[in-house]
Amino acid sequence: MLNKLIFIFITFALTFGNNFKKEFFDQYSILNIQNQNSDYSISIISYQNSKLTYSVSWKPSTNLIINSKLKFINQPDSKIYHSLSLGLLADYRFIFGLNINAIKYDNQFNNRIWNSYFLVKETKLKSFELSTSFTYHYNENLNLFTISNYIKKHINDFLEVGIGFDFTKLNTLRYKSYLGIRLIL
Repeated sequence: MLNKLIFIFITFALTFGNNFKKEFFDQYSILNIQNQNSDYSISIISYQNSKLTYSVSWKPSTNLIINSKLKFINQPDSKIYHSLSLGLLADYRFIFGLNINAIKYDNQFNNRIWNSYFLVKETKLKSFELSTSFTYHYNENLNLFTISNYIKKHINDFLEVGIGFDFTKLNTLRYKSYLGIRLIL
């Protein structure tokens, strides 16, 4: 009897972890930390079948970026996603850091917290900027690596728009696209 209970528990845990990985990639995996010339910026990101994600960035010094994300989801249950990123600029075009993420009030997965470690390389391409990030996400139910490419264009001194693509390997290779608007203050 004990062997059957252990088998059921392990099967449930593996299924639970895979479902969380899929939901995580579909809803919460976008990093959105970028170098900026101003002290503050506000971003809105929209992607496939998802609510808007709001992001605020602060650059208190020449080599530190602090970014916070917030997302409210109220279908089928009400939950809140928030994160805090700390990025260190090794030079003007290279960022590495830590991201602490949390989901609260989720009916399916309850409250979840996970860490993400990232490296971001920014490259100038004529009038566009390409940001490529390699991110490793980790907690007790999550062990996932994502690659993201984000291309942005400055419209003027206060506004930029961009499009991005995230890739990961779950059971198959998965990707998602997203759009971003950033107000530079």
